[in-house]
Amino acid sequence: MTTSRQLAAIMFTDIVGYTALMGRDSAKALELIHISKEIQKPLVERYNGQWLKEMGDGVLVKFSTALDAVNCAVDIQKTAGVKFDGKLRIGIHLGDVTVENEDVYGDGVNVASRLESITDPGGIYISDAIEKAIRGQSKIETYYLGEQQLKNVDYGVRTYALQGGNLPSPAQTLLPKSMSPTSKEGGARRLKSKMAYFTITALAVVLAIWYFFAYVPNLQQLVSGDDFASKERSIAVLPFVNMSPDPDNEYFSDGMTQELCNRLSRIQNLRLTSRLACLRFKGSTLSPAEIAKELGVEYLIDGSVRKFGNKVRINAQLIEAATGFELASYDFDGNLEGALEAQDRAALSIAEELQLDLGAEEVVAIQKRYTDNNQAYNAYLKGWMLLESLHSNLQPSSEKLDAAKQHFEEALAQDSSYAKAYAGLSIVESLHYFYGYQKEYDRLERAENLARQALKLDGNLPEGHLALAEFFTYSGRHEEAIKSYRVSLDSKPDNPIGWCHLSYTCRISDPIDLDGAEYAARMAIKQQPTYIWSYLNLGAALWLKEQFAEAIKAYQYCIELNPNWLYPYLSIGSIQLTQGDYDLAMEMFQQADKLSDTPDINVKMSFVYAEQGEKELALTELEKAFKAGYSNFDLIESIPHYHSIRNDDEFKTLISKFKNQETH
Repeated sequence: MTTSRQLAAIMFTDIVGYTALMGRDSAKALELIHISKEIQKPLVERYNGQWLKEMGDGVLVKFSTALDAVNCAVDIQKTAGVKFDGKLRIGIHLGDVTVENEDVYGDGVNVASRLESITDPGGIYISDAIEKAIRGQSKIETYYLGEQQLKNVDYGVRTYALQGGNLPSPAQTLLPKSMSPTSKEGGARRLKSKMAYFTITALAVVLAIWYFFAYVPNLQQLVSGDDFASKERSIAVLPFVNMSPDPDNEYFSDGMTQELCNRLSRIQNLRLTSRLACLRFKGSTLSPAEIAKELGVEYLIDGSVRKFGNKVRINAQLIEAATGFELASYDFDGNLEGALEAQDRAALSIAEELQLDLGAEEVVAIQKRYTDNNQAYNAYLKGWMLLESLHSNLQPSSEKLDAAKQHFEEALAQDSSYAKAYAGLSIVESLHYFYGYQKEYDRLERAENLARQALKLDGNLPEGHLALAEFFTYSGRHEEAIKSYRVSLDSKPDNPIGWCHLSYTCRISDPIDLDGAEYAARMAIKQQPTYIWSYLNLGAALWLKEQFAEAIKAYQYCIELNPNWLYPYLSIGSIQLTQGDYDLAMEMFQQADKLSDTPDINVKMSFVYAEQGEKELALTELEKAFKAGYSNFDLIESIPHYHSIRNDDEFKTLISKFKNQETH
């Protein structure tokens, strides 16, 4: 490990409004990041900068000289003004930093980051140290903004805005009470007559009085140079590490992660990444900045849990991703009941640290409990974690469903008023019916009764509405299912599984809602970018909308996530077949054939051969399918793919032979 201290010019850049755009249009947001890098990287190289790291939409760069940093920033904004459908903010500071393995730390990094956060859209703010270093070396004009109090910087930072060209005028709220007599702009704007001075001063006083009364609620934030307290923050809770001596307590560390996520999800101005989206970073060696970049968040919570008997030890840290700084830590050592109270306190402390103003309803929601019985809670956690793992598995099992059922029943035996346990048990019953493990209709009747019991105990329970939606879907009551899914997801949107089920239900409803199916699938992807079922649902929706190229992209991403899954190959092949691209269709079906011996694959290969005029090969594959139990004779006799051999005697004889076997 190589470590050194040096004086360096640090430049931070980010995209204005990226977080909000990510919520509205994730594809557009990702496209902007790509274009931003295409603009910045060549210019950083031209001015001898070192591209250190990317953090979501942000970029950290180091320069050996202040002049190189400033010239690079000006050219970036000039180019962005022409080629970029958005605005960049840039902050630059010259300071002492620690360089370690091509990464930098220290006060110099923090100041540059904070300057960038208060910069005008399309603008460049520099510190006094940078302004002094370039004075006399550059024709670039600067505008003195006064001494700014930056977050987590314990001294005032004299701040300048670069001017000229396409750079914006600085926000009036950041201007100092008096212009610096040494700033170039101060001299440029000196008044030439006393009459003009008094006239403008009087006007300024009137405007200042109006501004104070119009915007006084936000005054403290503006003076501090920080964003408004109401600004949305983004955060992800990484899976807590199980430090227990018993590895079977993994469910508990996952449960503690979920509990904190549940509490944070009730804060309105906090965008929380789905817990399931964070699971792929379990045990990851990536740095906080690298993880935050992939998740597109500003803050991370990392921690560990140790459980032995009824004793629990929890340690968690709130980390600012851009700098890697630990903003706060939360520790608990006690019994399980105390651990849940500690989660309440941690959530409230995090909101305070991120300057999020909580209403009374949010505070009450954060502290809400569904059971005070530790044994019931512990059993519920085991059941719910099993359900989650079943949804994520491409080959669900009746054994897991039975185990989950046992845990939910144990929870209810300990606390018969535990609404979440009723919801979990309802979902188990519905899934048993759906997967065909136990197809009795009374399964669905029990599922409905359990879901309604959960909602009777708590009418706003997201899991209760989710359970009711599952019952409606598998009962064919699709309109009611869609309403219940939406109620659940409105109150708890960080649920990719729920979004996927809504997408599926929209697709099979009557009337069909393909726009709803696509939207729900994209919301699932937003919540968990690596959840394979999200892309399968998106592909299906786009396929039905006849957006074939986009559907194929979605299925191809499924293959990237899991190259051994049958369905994406079958889906791509089927699309290519309808498009007349028989070679690619056959390639997909042959790949699927390596993964499974289902007769459906033989039928599809038969379709391709028939379209290509290969009668013997078409009949061979069709015969294989019939021998393996395929019996959809109505489809075979009517589907257009057999138009070239429909009247062929061998074709008719083959169908007749196996039809007769079916009837006997």
